[in-house]
Amino acid sequence: MQLKFKHQKFQADAANAVCDVFAGQPYYTPTYMIDKGSAGKPEQMTLSGEGEFTGFNNHKVVHELSDGKILENLNRIQRSYQIEPSRKLERHLMNV
Repeated sequence: MQLKFKHQKFQADAANAVCDVFAGQPYYTPTYMIDKGSAGKPEQMTLSGEGEFTGFNNHKVVHELSDGKILENLNRIQRSYQIEPSRKLERHLMNV
């Protein structure tokens, strides 16, 4: 069985819009630790270690990317798609 995907512009636009809301969030090299849960003392490893890797963690939103800046980014995207700009965020994002 072979899956074939075609590029769909609306999907790429949606993904880019979500990323653009967080414009200003720096990229961090992942340092995710994995607890294998082995019997006795659990082993931990980093991405550079040997073994199977199971995921990434998300870094906290940086303080420079305040709720006001996120709302500003969101409003810019909304205006570009002729959507009425939101007046406020539905929830505080700094502790996400």
